[in-house]
Amino acid sequence: MSVNRRAVVWFDEAVEDLETGKKLFEASRYAHACFHAQQAAEKALEALIVARLHRIEHSHDLVELYEHVSSFVKLECADKLPALSAFYTQARYPNAGLLRRLRR
Repeated sequence: MSVNRRAVVWFDEAVEDLETGKKLFEASRYAHACFHAQQAAEKALEALIVARLHRIEHSHDLVELYEHVSSFVKLECADKLPALSAFYTQARYPNAGLLRRLRR
């Protein structure tokens, strides 16, 4: 698979995660919406890394991924990346620090 095709595949996955996150948010499933938002950002950054640097970084840390592309892409929301990055773990595990509404 060409580098461009791999980048498009990563970006398409990012868009799918973003769309999923929006639907979960609308359904008041906030923890899972945040997880998918984190995944969308991670995959979009990976798409940039693949497209421009021709490699894949194996990290879930959005700050670390952004450092690889920050010389050619400036994000206005870069200061929010640490908080969004934390949802990779917090949204998936009930004991990871994210408070949830009880369903009962």
